[in-house]
Amino acid sequence: MKLSQVGKGAIVIFLYSPARNPDGSLVRPTEFEVNDSISTKLALAALALVVVGSLLALLQYRARRRRSGLLLAVVSAAIILLHPRWTVSDRGGDGGELRVDASWIVLGVLGTFLGIQIELLIWTLKERDGPNRLDYDDRLPRQVPR
Repeated sequence: MKLSQVGKGAIVIFLYSPARNPDGSLVRPTEFEVNDSISTKLALAALALVVVGSLLALLQYRARRRRSGLLLAVVSAAIILLHPRWTVSDRGGDGGELRVDASWIVLGVLGTFLGIQIELLIWTLKERDGPNRLDYDDRLPRQVPR
């Protein structure tokens, strides 16, 4: 079977074909299995980023009632629901390379979101301890000297 055709007006097509042993059995692990394992590990790493980001968003919300971190946590959860591990097939002609590459992109986006959430939390805590913060004696009613 010819996997590619080159010539005038021809389209070059490369299809993935699993490697075989001399007896005809598949070489283990196949590229499908390797890419499936990689995309699973990347999905678990992305899920860990979403969990940590959600916890940071809750801390920020409890500290200052800011919803920006919660918004990032919701967007991150939506992205993890559409992760390529669950939405992109690895049985196409590339042996799962598209799924792995897309998983790296999702991991990068979620890592960026986590960095933003960490910065928002630090900014929120610094704002809380600013110079205009009321001290304990500022909260007490003022006593008029007699």
